[in-house]
Amino acid sequence: MAWEILYDDGSRYGPEDGAYWQAPRTGVQAVLQDDTQVGVESVYSPDGWWIWKDSRWYGTNLEGVSDYRRSHMSPELCILEGRWVSHERWAEILREIADRKTAWYAHERRAVTP
Repeated sequence: MAWEILYDDGSRYGPEDGAYWQAPRTGVQAVLQDDTQVGVESVYSPDGWWIWKDSRWYGTNLEGVSDYRRSHMSPELCILEGRWVSHERWAEILREIADRKTAWYAHERRAVTP
């Protein structure tokens, strides 16, 4: 997998689809990436922004986006923006992520079962 972006419409984008800087930039719901400690990391972004830096994804806020834009002037600059979805859709996405994980970092969001 290396990494995968999950979108609000159910579509996905990963390295097999193209380079990270070619990924659709809006409607992002989650970013997953391989991780040596937990297998698959769900990259947390409380403000719905993700950036590509040092060959991996990071969640950030608007100040982080501004700093990233100032310090990364290249064609490979990549900023992903989230979009609101219903609680039901968000729960589906969290369940899908949980099905793919074997371990969790403390900061990762987990599905809540009713």
